[in-house]
Amino acid sequence: AAPNVPNPNPAPPANNNPPPPAPPPLEPLDPGKPQHIERVLRLLGGPVKDRDPAFVWLATTDPMHPRRREVPPMLDGMIDEYLRQPGGNDPYFTALFRWANKDSVPTLIRIAQNTAGGVQHTAYRHQALRKLAELQDPRGADVIVQRLGDSRDRQVASECLLLMGPAAEKAALSIFNHPDGFRRDTARRAITAYQTKSEFIALQCVADLDSKDASARSAALQWLAKNPVDPKLGSTIAKALNKFLTEDTAFGNPDLVAALEAWGTKDNVPRVLAIFEKARFHHCAMVRVLIKIRDPEGLRG
Repeated sequence: AAPNVPNPNPAPPANNNPPPPAPPPLEPLDPGKPQHIERVLRLLGGPVKDRDPAFVWLATTDPMHPRRREVPPMLDGMIDEYLRQPGGNDPYFTALFRWANKDSVPTLIRIAQNTAGGVQHTAYRHQALRKLAELQDPRGADVIVQRLGDSRDRQVASECLLLMGPAAEKAALSIFNHPDGFRRDTARRAITAYQTKSEFIALQCVADLDSKDASARSAALQWLAKNPVDPKLGSTIAKALNKFLTEDTAFGNPDLVAALEAWGTKDNVPRVLAIFEKARFHHCAMVRVLIKIRDPEGLRG
């Protein structure tokens, strides 16, 4: 009889255990549910293709969230990628502007300085300027002033300089006498709104008397000619005015005459007398300045 050999290919035992049920689908991200931020942060840290639902949630939920400080660093870290996209990415930028805080200022500055053409990037630039003004961080003031020079941005930048308030005072003063009338007028409106001390304006004008641009020098001189004297600055301003007292025709400049009448001191007397002795014209203005200064040496002259 043949030996009893086991079947080499026995039938596998029947599997009576059904496969585990598929996990239920995730609940859609709901901007009304703050607890969904955990999933949002995971999506932000995951593949690019999965991020849009997170951006949409961030764009519509209240950014005053207990974990709000975790969001801006993640969005800021993506800026290089999204600035390079010619058509922009509205969901990303909308989320970024909504959640931006003072830690985001360097990123906002980069967006505001991105001069790429196209409607989207212009809109992002304007949104960045507005957010910088809203945050009132002095680091953003210089880029707002910079954008005043671009016809595409100057109107928005002008509004933002006013909105930023005294945090932008230093930047606004830097263009108080700018040769470009739009920038100069914007700065002066802002400085008036900030209620900047006249002492700081006068010192800026003194600095601008050394400008390489004749229009800036003239604007500074005009302001000094028309504004009240601060006794503490008398000598400083008088010495600065001496740089204009080198030509025989100096007293033909009515702004210089008015500035000397307002701010002149004995520091100006030697220069005025030197011109007085050589000049054929404008003696009345010179005498008037010397009388205003009331220095005995000048009155003897």
